[in-house]
Amino acid sequence: MKTLEDYDELPYSDCPINVSRPDNLYVIGRLFHLQPARPENCKVLELGCAGGGNLIPLAYYWPNSEFVGVELSEKQAAQANRIIQELQLTNVRVMHQDLTSLEQDFGEFDYIIAHGVYSWVPAEVQQHLLKLCSQLLQPDGIAYISYNTLPGWQQRNMLRDMMRYHSRSASTTVQQLEKSLEMLTMLYKGLPENGSLSERWVRLQAEELLNKPPNYVYHDYLEKYNTPVYFHEFAQQATQHGLQYFAIHGLFLSQTFSTITALSHRARSTKTNPCGCVERILFLF
Repeated sequence: MKTLEDYDELPYSDCPINVSRPDNLYVIGRLFHLQPARPENCKVLELGCAGGGNLIPLAYYWPNSEFVGVELSEKQAAQANRIIQELQLTNVRVMHQDLTSLEQDFGEFDYIIAHGVYSWVPAEVQQHLLKLCSQLLQPDGIAYISYNTLPGWQQRNMLRDMMRYHSRSASTTVQQLEKSLEMLTMLYKGLPENGSLSERWVRLQAEELLNKPPNYVYHDYLEKYNTPVYFHEFAQQATQHGLQYFAIHGLFLSQTFSTITALSHRARSTKTNPCGCVERILFLF
């Protein structure tokens, strides 16, 4: 599997994701009439936990809660388990496993975190991820799922297509990244600073990516899978699995290019058409 090889060769940086903390999700759930488990005594599953940069600090902070991570990359899963052993934590474990191999008997969880997974996997894996959330969540449990959204990613996809085309002859991950960075440098230096609107946008995006970590550039712009979706499409998929959208976190911080959505079985929205409201916001900003 090429995706697995890419993540082993060029691991994605992982760090604490504040908005995924159980205490944040707990408060959001309470605001929407749920009765989620309190963070100091809960069970948390993180799908695609990388090297444990988000999961392990949570386990350290809440010693009476239980944390489970699932990671496809053997290299990153091993890294996470080394840190767990060094910290002598007994309330967290990370499993090297494909999330599509998980089924309903895996257990029940109060919170499920899937940060940076949904948009970066094939459609069948997306469906299995949502099915797992439906099967493994407690009745008042909350799933936190981040993904890239349209229309914001329409423009970025243009740059992604350019980078993938320019680096198509590369035989390794590193070569593909190098060729793409060469192209970005050419765009940044070659386009006029006060050119047309489209020229200024491409130049600005090239400059931004040249200042990003190489592993971010590769996994967001060069991986085979990066499928942004309209919010209503994601909400419809979730509904088919018995999950209800009830909140979006960090919408404006992400500048409408990516969205963090909270799902639950029992949530009740305060809007008669919440999807339409969110969709209009994503088009306007």
